[in-house]
Amino acid sequence: MENAKVYKELRRGRIEPPLASRLSQILINQRVILESFDAEKRIQQLEALLEQAGKGRLIQLKANG
Repeated sequence: MENAKVYKELRRGRIEPPLASRLSQILINQRVILESFDAEKRIQQLEALLEQAGKGRLIQLKANG
C-alpha cells in the first residue's frame, strides 16, 4: 500500500527517482521483517500447541517431500 503512495508521488513529480527508490526499498525491507516476525510468532504458537497436545509425549511429524 505504501509503495503505491511512493509511486504516485514519483509520477506527480513530487519526489525524485533516487529518493523514491530508497523509500521503496525501505518499505520492502520493513515488510520482510514484519513477515519474518509474524512467521516466528506463529511457529512458536504451533510448537506450544503441539507440546500441549502431546502432554510430554514425543509427537512425530512427517516431513514434506
